[in-house]
Amino acid sequence: MKKFLLLESIVITVIIIAGWLFGARTVLDFSQALLWGGLVVMAFGMISLVGQWGARTDSTYLVARTVTDQKEINRAHQSFSDISASFGFFFETLILGGIPLIIGLVLNWLLK
Repeated sequence: MKKFLLLESIVITVIIIAGWLFGARTVLDFSQALLWGGLVVMAFGMISLVGQWGARTDSTYLVARTVTDQKEINRAHQSFSDISASFGFFFETLILGGIPLIIGLVLNWLLK
């Protein structure tokens, strides 16, 4: 939980600094920055998930996996751990990007 709170505070701080650098000066501007920053973080997670799918369907990767001296069960465990790691990162980025997105939406709703 401490790691998640630290990451979330870093994400929000980076979004606020980037917003300031791109000209955000009012609370409404910062709410838009939080909205867009949250969307960027969430998109990064989606892109990484799609990239993992592309790697698992690459023919050279699949051929290299079959010629190793691992047993079938070990290859299955490795594939499962690869998939679970990529989905874990995807869900982390959804949450890390979702919180600034929600904060930006609430600020935008309150100020309009």
